[in-house]
Amino acid sequence: MSPEFEKEISIVTEKAYYYYSKTCSDSCVNPVICIHESMPLLQNGPQCGLVALSTAVAILDLKQKVRVQEWFDEAKAKGYTKQGELFSSQYIVDLVNHKIGKHAKLFKIQNLLEKTDCWKNSLELTEKVDTILSSLLKKEIVLMPYDCDYNHEPALKKGHKSHWALIIGFVIFSDHLSPLPLKEKTKITHPSGIVITVVDSIDDLSSISKEHIYVVCRQGKSKHLGVWPLLSLLASNSNLVEYPPSLLEDGNYILPTEGIDIALKDTFEYFTI
Repeated sequence: MSPEFEKEISIVTEKAYYYYSKTCSDSCVNPVICIHESMPLLQNGPQCGLVALSTAVAILDLKQKVRVQEWFDEAKAKGYTKQGELFSSQYIVDLVNHKIGKHAKLFKIQNLLEKTDCWKNSLELTEKVDTILSSLLKKEIVLMPYDCDYNHEPALKKGHKSHWALIIGFVIFSDHLSPLPLKEKTKITHPSGIVITVVDSIDDLSSISKEHIYVVCRQGKSKHLGVWPLLSLLASNSNLVEYPPSLLEDGNYILPTEGIDIALKDTFEYFTI
């Protein structure tokens, strides 16, 4: 593990602890992280989905690089885009499977937030969280659409700021695991003295508190890693119900006729090379 990557892991852990400390008073915590090493790639225009695809392939197999322009040419030829926009999770799956011959999988649960007022304890949410964490632990990559706020964090804007995030890892804190069912890969000592455990296996995902999972993400509007509560990202994903009115009036974008609430809402994709 390079010193640069170790530094990045420390920064990511600090960001996760910022959220953790808002709801927990524990002063002594043991952060645990699973993360893919990655490099940032910035978008030029509405290319967030294409940039996420290029970044994902680079992370999973550095020998097999697919440039953004190649993804764009493929998507345009299939009638999925005009300017680089991708408003359908199925488009992402089709592009991956056709372009690099791999089996991307589409995960979809309709109306997650509408099923119950106690959605944080719902079986549907548990299944979704477990699928995301287990995919990352299996060295797979997860792409998820969400509403992007001014600071790139997840927002609830009904799909008017829809964007693509590439989930490359997650952080949890061991005080919320009893017992800690993981297999260590390595340890990193933060300048504060806190020891960060890097893992590639957790035996029992059910022991992890969903409220204290923080995902590590890349997205095409910033070179910096985003670290957000997973539940915030899922809530944002589940609020994608309307196309941005400006795009409907523009006419220069491919907007699936079934609507964003079918094409993007409550969906994510995961695949490996």
